[in-house]
Amino acid sequence: MIRSFWRWSHLILAIVASTVLIAASISGIILSVEPIQNNSRTTFHANWNDVTLQQTIDSLKSHYFEITSIERDVNGFYVADVITEDGDQFVFQFDPSTGKKSGKVEQQSDFYSWMTSFHRSLFLDTTGRFLEGVTAVLLFFIALSGIVLVIQRTRSFKALYDKVEKTINVQYFHIVFGRLAFLPIIVVALTGGYLFLKRFELVKVSEPQRLEVDFEKPQKKLGSYSFSKVKIGTIQRVEFPLFEDESEYYTIFTKDKTLAVDQFKHQILDQEKLPSTTVLSNLSLDLHTGRKNSIWSIILGLSAISILYFIYSGFKITLLKMRGKTKNKFAYNESNIVILFGSETGNTRYFAKLIYENLVKVGNKVYLTELNNYQPSDKIQHLIVLTATYGTGDAPTSANKFIQKWTTQPLTHSFHYSIVGFGSLAYPDFCNYAVQLEELFAKQTNANQLLPLVKIHNQSYHSLKTWALDWQKASEITLQLPVSFETKKLPTNQFEVIYRESITYNDQTTFILRLKAKQKINFKSGDLLAVYPPKDPYKRNYSIGKVSDDELTISVKLDEYGICSNYLHAIEIGQTIEAAIENNKNFHYQSSKSAIFIGNGTGMGPFLGMIAENKQHKEAHLYWGGRNSIAYSLYEDSIQKYKESQLLNTVNIALSRETDEKVYVGDLIQRDGEKILQLLKNGGIIYICGSLAMEQSVLEILDQVARKYANKPLNHFQKKGLVKMDCY
Repeated sequence: MIRSFWRWSHLILAIVASTVLIAASISGIILSVEPIQNNSRTTFHANWNDVTLQQTIDSLKSHYFEITSIERDVNGFYVADVITEDGDQFVFQFDPSTGKKSGKVEQQSDFYSWMTSFHRSLFLDTTGRFLEGVTAVLLFFIALSGIVLVIQRTRSFKALYDKVEKTINVQYFHIVFGRLAFLPIIVVALTGGYLFLKRFELVKVSEPQRLEVDFEKPQKKLGSYSFSKVKIGTIQRVEFPLFEDESEYYTIFTKDKTLAVDQFKHQILDQEKLPSTTVLSNLSLDLHTGRKNSIWSIILGLSAISILYFIYSGFKITLLKMRGKTKNKFAYNESNIVILFGSETGNTRYFAKLIYENLVKVGNKVYLTELNNYQPSDKIQHLIVLTATYGTGDAPTSANKFIQKWTTQPLTHSFHYSIVGFGSLAYPDFCNYAVQLEELFAKQTNANQLLPLVKIHNQSYHSLKTWALDWQKASEITLQLPVSFETKKLPTNQFEVIYRESITYNDQTTFILRLKAKQKINFKSGDLLAVYPPKDPYKRNYSIGKVSDDELTISVKLDEYGICSNYLHAIEIGQTIEAAIENNKNFHYQSSKSAIFIGNGTGMGPFLGMIAENKQHKEAHLYWGGRNSIAYSLYEDSIQKYKESQLLNTVNIALSRETDEKVYVGDLIQRDGEKILQLLKNGGIIYICGSLAMEQSVLEILDQVARKYANKPLNHFQKKGLVKMDCY
């Protein structure tokens, strides 16, 4: 309920304020350039602020007959008003250490004057100023509610400074820019709001006035004002005596008070503190305009740009959450397959809709709805649950009532269920809500789990597609998801096949291809080779092992019905294929650090390139799992050469079908857990490539090992970029 309040507050405030915010942001971006331009037109040195008041006066008197006043202007420059012996009066910017002119006083241009008026009132006079003021207040609450949502999601203030796990771009940058711009936006909102209160006299602000000293009354003993110690940088303005007479005195304005100072003995004749509202008003104007600091002006300009982006990305995220809504073709009570989803950003809803459409297309009676809309039905034979996890383990908003509903009204007949969890390994409770649902269903004897719980990291469509194939086999119901979302073909290059090798065992074929680029192209081990089979618009990705600057290797498992794997298997040495290189920077090898390579099956492909890149002979260990030694023979020669060249320290192979005792790669990880964790703690990196099932098993084991030997969850290391994955 609290989360919904903040989310809806954030959205509604943004909608209400968006129009004025767009106008204010654009004009704010333009106005942020003015102080920078002004600063570039004159000379200013920071050490001028340390020049004393006496030095400043003496330096000016050495050049001019009379000084009327000196002050710091709105841009922080020193301005003198002087009179020459000829009686000519000049106003200019000056160097307080020498008294020499450093620049001329610039008047605001007509353009910036016009833009300032627009920024303050939208040319709507009092109405416009009121709208701008209210929008400033709304902006404060928009920023506040946004940061509260981030804290609620992570349950930690510390997480505000952690690395943001990348999901969909628009949401990722909304969070990243939001965290960076939060404080400047809060400052802009608060200062804008305060200036609004001042403009409508809701806060009384009095301007500094010259003090009138009554010499007929006994003078207060307020001490002396040392001109030789007071630095000019602490003073706003000095008004000089008109002539040498005891009745004439200096009037000195500082940031927080006004003083009357005797011109001969420099005794303080009177002083008056400025009201706090006046001090705050001046500070607000400085902070809101950035007029006295170019760096702050740049920050304000970037913050104004970010506000425009937040308006765009905020509405885009809202639309993404709404996408995937569909009208069910069949009624709930007549559907034998029910798909329930819990979505926070709209992605899980979209995936659920995709499954729904493909099941309906082949003639199934399917119903799609949110987990919160669950109701029992005797017709349900298959229950498919897709759910995200909110924050550190909670249910998403569209699923937060499900457990209570299920507890009071569960299905009482026999049914099959399958759960897919979506989440991020950046959070310690990865897919925790999906785990809760699995535990809930496991308590019922009439609930038959069709597939083990699948946890999908960062909305991986490839992983979902793998689950769909497994579900199809287990349920014997056709479910074929599109190969890819992308229909726009990437720019391709030609690659010549220069080597191929394959092995076949029990009618299962795996092969490796070495390809040479015919054009110059940049790529790294871990990048993806996007292959487009002839007459097929969809690409298939294969993880790359870089053999040389223009050669790469891929490992492929032949699928009887796979269009692309059959196409690649039929290619002969000397023939060419068209493919594109996709940057996969999150799986790039870092040769300066120790490494643990963990994989199974064709996941060996990128490791063949990564290990070859270990020219610094950093500590490196390989853990690989396959069915038997025949499967390993495809890679054995290369791995043996790497070990003999001391590019690999150890090779650990798990063969699950070689003997009666089944050994999996996870068993080897558990065996060497302490050694692996020590490498991680020393900054080494774990690379995982292979099947989704292997990935999930290995991650669970690594998490157990991390908690045992480091007293920390695996995500502690994952957030530091020490666990890299590319699984399918």
